[in-house]
Amino acid sequence: MKKVFMFLLVVTILFAARAQSSISFPITLQRVASSVIGPGIYAISSLNAEGTEYFMTSSLYPNSKKGTKLKGERCVVDADERVTLDDGNALWQVETLGQDKVALYSYAEQKYLARKADGKLGLTFAQSLSDQVMWTCTVLSNGNVSFSDDGRALALDENDSHVNLFDNYSNEYLPHMKNGLKLYKLGAAVSQGNMEMPKNGHRYCIASNYTLCLKNGKEHSNTDALLCDGSIAPFEQLAVWTAHLQGDSTFVLKNDEGYLDYNLKPNTSKFVWRLRNGYWQTDAAEPRYVSYADGAWVVSTWAEMQQPALLSEVAEEPGRSVTAAGTCLLTGGWTTSGLKNLNFDGIKCLDVTKAILPKDVKAFTQQQYNCPVFVGEAQAAAVQNVWHFVVLCRGADCELLDQKLVITDKQPLNTDREIRIAEGQVSYRRTAGDATAWQTLSLPYDAEVATGTAYACTGMSGDSLSFEQVKALSAHTGYIIKPSKDGVIEVLSVKGHINVTSAGTQQNLLKANEYDWLVITDGQATCYMLHPTLQNFVPAPSNSRLAPFRAYMRMVKSKALHIKVR
Repeated sequence: MKKVFMFLLVVTILFAARAQSSISFPITLQRVASSVIGPGIYAISSLNAEGTEYFMTSSLYPNSKKGTKLKGERCVVDADERVTLDDGNALWQVETLGQDKVALYSYAEQKYLARKADGKLGLTFAQSLSDQVMWTCTVLSNGNVSFSDDGRALALDENDSHVNLFDNYSNEYLPHMKNGLKLYKLGAAVSQGNMEMPKNGHRYCIASNYTLCLKNGKEHSNTDALLCDGSIAPFEQLAVWTAHLQGDSTFVLKNDEGYLDYNLKPNTSKFVWRLRNGYWQTDAAEPRYVSYADGAWVVSTWAEMQQPALLSEVAEEPGRSVTAAGTCLLTGGWTTSGLKNLNFDGIKCLDVTKAILPKDVKAFTQQQYNCPVFVGEAQAAAVQNVWHFVVLCRGADCELLDQKLVITDKQPLNTDREIRIAEGQVSYRRTAGDATAWQTLSLPYDAEVATGTAYACTGMSGDSLSFEQVKALSAHTGYIIKPSKDGVIEVLSVKGHINVTSAGTQQNLLKANEYDWLVITDGQATCYMLHPTLQNFVPAPSNSRLAPFRAYMRMVKSKALHIKVR
């Protein structure tokens, strides 16, 4: 046994000497709370009865009756649970000796910390290893440790002169001994959580990586409510709290029922929480951590924590309004199911620039063929290449994002703002039943004919219209067009804008139908439509309809004649 001690002594002295020569002060040590204590250089601290933290130094404090003790020293511990030391008086080399045995080697004294023999009070230093310098190391449930031997343990107490001192007290002597000793290690990596400091006045819910805490305390999958910016869409069962900051790292959480307390229940009293190093914890000298395990959220010690809990920001309540022009404006955060069940009755375009969309946007199927969806830059990445007719709005500039947008024939198209488009980006295609028959065409953007033959009206003489062949088509202008031999009409956009607000302003004989169904009613004027078989413009009977993207003529009733196309 003596040979083993001698070997360990040589190794320890050599290691301590190397450590001493390599350390340059000041140094910073990180708090550790591991299940196994390994060798290394540590600072050791404890809380006194008032909850104030003191670090164990190598300075002896004499007591004639009960032997010497070690002075405790106040040191500043920062928000990341790190302590910075200007000298080595509070540094201890922990040597592991097997079977949960450790020795504490003083960096300042270059000796081992030793107990008095026969279980007496008092601490001293010894030059070599012996039974009196070996301590049984026990890792406690709160992540702290206990250094003990034969019913006594290292602990902190205050003497009659109010000096805080470390000694090997009996386990029954100090009630706060059960909290053990905190360890700060040189070279330990900072344990970093994922939670960020809440914003003052913003709403939050308690969450894990994949679930949310409901009002009844049970968990609920976040799949339906997870939004594309990482926040959570509100829904009736979700427990929502508003954050009120109390300091740089402290806050309270409050809702209509009260403040969130340390049992994660509403309480009329104010309970302050702290965010430290990315972890959500109680604001106490010996903090506990909000954690998630087995489908529930609890407040636990560091050692008991399985998965750190999170606070997920909750978006504003979802809102929906429709303008007289048929633009549906969404605001707030929308769940996947809420968006999927959106009522499109009377909707001509959808504005989500002020809304936060769900992450699972694929679950939403647009119900309108030619319905523009206006998005902001935050939503563009989520919906581009998933939805069609997506328009990115940067202030007054609105740009079509679809690489290729195909306008659906005989479906209304409306927009309350100009949409910038590129050459060939927008395609309109129509298949005719009779490839030899003339048809009318009008579009809300400038275009060029790709398939078919188009003519513009140049005037009217008597009962005859005259036309000239064109390749370029102007917006809001009526044309007649003949399909190709296979009955196809196709036109492609030129660089410009989709704009329906100017519909009907062109002074042409052939008028655009404003890109919606035109219903003919009795009135002062008569509408003339191109007859599919007669190939003449004839007065349209009352209650007849003209499909979108066609053209017509308006004549007073006295001109109730058949207008020939020549």
